[in-house]
Amino acid sequence: MILPMTRQQQAEYERRSILMDRPYLPVSGTIRNCVNWLLSHLYYPDEEVGASLSEFWLDELGLHDIGTESINWGDLGCVEVRQYADGGGWEVFIEEAAPECPALQAYITKWLTAWGWTPVEVRTEW
Repeated sequence: MILPMTRQQQAEYERRSILMDRPYLPVSGTIRNCVNWLLSHLYYPDEEVGASLSEFWLDELGLHDIGTESINWGDLGCVEVRQYADGGGWEVFIEEAAPECPALQAYITKWLTAWGWTPVEVRTEW
């Protein structure tokens, strides 16, 4: 399993990779992994359908509104991360959710910000 990385951890990872002359995942890939990790933690294993939305985690995280947003939970995922042209922040694109999903966008923004990936703008799209 790929765990999320803070911005500081990413910098250390890059530094060590360069010192050891090894390739490393670019920042956009690390952010994409962070987003997909956050999304995967909204589910629990389910014998009948594979995975179901976890009401427990929605309650624990205060994300009740996410369950009411227009989201295709079966194929939700981060498909792209772009750095702004000025290098000052990130755009995160999540597919299989309506453009108007403020609770989902706020959840991802909150954690990426806490992990140092700022500024960040989360966009949801079909």
